[in-house]
Amino acid sequence: MINSPWNSTALRQYKLSGILSELAVAKAMGGLISDGPTVVLVTPAAEKVPTFVLPITSEEYADRKLNDNGAVFMDARSFMRREARSDTGFVVNNQMQADFFNRIGELTALWVRDPGMREDFLRTGDIAAQVYISWVSSTIANKLGVDLEVAREIQIITALFYVQRFYSAEDCLSDRGKEKSVKLIQRWTRAPLPLITGIVDDMPYMALLEDFIKGLQAHFSNNTRISQVNAGFLVMTLGRSWFGYGAQEIAAVAIEYPPAYLSLVEAAANAKVWRKTHLGKLVENLNQNRAAEAFARSMEVLAGEARGSDRR
Repeated sequence: MINSPWNSTALRQYKLSGILSELAVAKAMGGLISDGPTVVLVTPAAEKVPTFVLPITSEEYADRKLNDNGAVFMDARSFMRREARSDTGFVVNNQMQADFFNRIGELTALWVRDPGMREDFLRTGDIAAQVYISWVSSTIANKLGVDLEVAREIQIITALFYVQRFYSAEDCLSDRGKEKSVKLIQRWTRAPLPLITGIVDDMPYMALLEDFIKGLQAHFSNNTRISQVNAGFLVMTLGRSWFGYGAQEIAAVAIEYPPAYLSLVEAAANAKVWRKTHLGKLVENLNQNRAAEAFARSMEVLAGEARGSDRR
């Protein structure tokens, strides 16, 4: 479980010092505006701030005290332009993209601010878990051409990795945590309970994508095909599952970071244009009994919590 998108495999080598310095200048010069209580937008007036895609959180800017309320900074320049007749001096010129990035920002702010609510992210709906399992495990299975038995076990390990996005190592590796994981995985995959239990009992906590790959390779230690899987392949391949501004970076971060991933699934559930993406097609195919609609409603509730009062 990671706290910020900048802890992810795709972004953790990124140096933010230049962006943070320019954000401080932009704040002093009026180049930032609030978009609700938890999101601060970088506007076109902040010309010297280098572009960035994912939210910058209090974990990154804490020492610089850029915000006292734990809000995240989002770069709005991809969907906002100057407009002198507007009260703010700016207008949104792509509302769908603005809503999408705002949702990533809101959920990221809540995720960072209130770790006690992270289980609520998991409870938004089974369709998100089922899409994730299919998204990641099918990419591996199809690439390697494995048989059905191996593919099923890859599904189970992927499902466990998904569960572990929402809980600490201590919680996941406790007896109660393992029992919870087994129940969830059985519900999502319909795999035999003894098979799931055996895998969950033997697997370590997988904090990052590289840990997931190590877990796979340890489980399939005698399978030379599984040894071909690596983080670079998964980040590159899964990163192509979306389109639009910053698509590859967002999808790559989403592998490990629930606020980004759930925002992608919600966008696919709500808008036809996003259903043309690989992730969107998975959402459409797995939308049984209006599960996507129920998930979207749960996401609205979660976003309401994000916009609510600080619960610290």
